[in-house]
Amino acid sequence: MDTMKQFTKSISEYLTSIIRYSCYAQNYKKNSITSIELKFNDSNELKNILNQNWGIFKNQTCKNKDLKEYPYGDCKTSIEYRDIAHESIYQRIDQFINSINNPSIEYNIMESSKKFQCYVIKTTNSAGKAAYFITKKSPIRTYKNHTRMFILKDDSYILNDKPMLTLSTIIDAIIFEGKIYFASLNLESFLGLETYAAKQKECCISNLEQVLSQEEFNEFKEALRKKNSRSYKSFNESRLANLKDPQKRKTIAQKLNITQNKDGTLNLTNEKAKNHLLLYLLNKIAIDVDDEKQNLASNIPLERI
Repeated sequence: MDTMKQFTKSISEYLTSIIRYSCYAQNYKKNSITSIELKFNDSNELKNILNQNWGIFKNQTCKNKDLKEYPYGDCKTSIEYRDIAHESIYQRIDQFINSINNPSIEYNIMESSKKFQCYVIKTTNSAGKAAYFITKKSPIRTYKNHTRMFILKDDSYILNDKPMLTLSTIIDAIIFEGKIYFASLNLESFLGLETYAAKQKECCISNLEQVLSQEEFNEFKEALRKKNSRSYKSFNESRLANLKDPQKRKTIAQKLNITQNKDGTLNLTNEKAKNHLLLYLLNKIAIDVDDEKQNLASNIPLERI
């Protein structure tokens, strides 16, 4: 799906053919995911909740946003997607689906105060196609040290230190047709993407060390280390490769206002020079050195840096 319109249309059409709804509370550990099915007496309750939440998601969360391949930004201006077979998440996604297909024993809300990290509404249509709507919030709330009274259909219910099922209107991610779509970055740590980002950062720094001279790298490495791992999601390998070409290196230096030494190396003793080069490599500065301009994570002219 190339556009937001296609994405929302596909899911909206899919939701008209659902024959089964189920809900699972989940906990994530480093090497495992556990799911417990939350039973509803009336399946229409889940249907109504999901349809309401999807309406909010489609009309509010997706409003004025683009559909971009992850990693792009921070999900403030886009819904980001990644193939679930991607090396960074395929193992975690397998654990996720297996835990839902083989859940733990059914959970009795009135007999436990167990806490969960998130919950999932799974849908299956008449063709057997499944989709997963994920929210990073515990579906169980316990009113400890407080008393709450609810009036439902003329009956009063007083809850004191009793667990209660509370589903949110928020959807943080959707798994659909082989891709996971992120509406927020709330699931990055659960899916191991933060760990992957840290490894990616080290790989980027290592690759950069191979391209720069020892003097250049020694001046640059502290700035590289200080930048958080998430920033390296947009590291552009083709821009790194440009530094190997003497003519492109000269153009880069001129465009970024970085002084070149007589031997062609970059003078990175200046903090501004380091910052400009790093932002260039992280695909944040829009300059006409190469053909990657259209793939910028943030199209910022150099003059505004």
